[in-house]
Amino acid sequence: MTRQKAAVLRVIQASPFHLTAEEVHAAARTEIPNIGIATVYRNLRALCGEGCIGRVEMPGEPDRYDRNLQPHDHMVCVRCGRIFDCAARLDDLPERLHAGGARIIGFQLQIQCICRDCLAREDASAERPEKNNAEKETTYHG
Repeated sequence: MTRQKAAVLRVIQASPFHLTAEEVHAAARTEIPNIGIATVYRNLRALCGEGCIGRVEMPGEPDRYDRNLQPHDHMVCVRCGRIFDCAARLDDLPERLHAGGARIIGFQLQIQCICRDCLAREDASAERPEKNNAEKETTYHG
């Protein structure tokens, strides 16, 4: 394994988050300052193909990369965009859908949510007295 590929893999494995290629690139540059973004993309593609990491496709967003190779689904915060592994599974869904006459070859469930951190920020801002509507509009990050 090349030094660059090993660095990309270490970044993914060390992160509790689902990183984009740009985020992987920024983190890998702390170890290999001259690593290029094309090298990161090439190695992410190779690591996915080798089954070392997973890729999470996000419609309209950059792909994210996942260190968790166990079957799982994802929750996506509609406020901050963070992705969380979801332990709840619908493993019998393909069988239930197959009863409708289709052959299911796989599925990826993605649940939209408002994460704990965003809820806490919303609760904290709701507790503060508001001066006027203009201030409210400038401080809302949803």
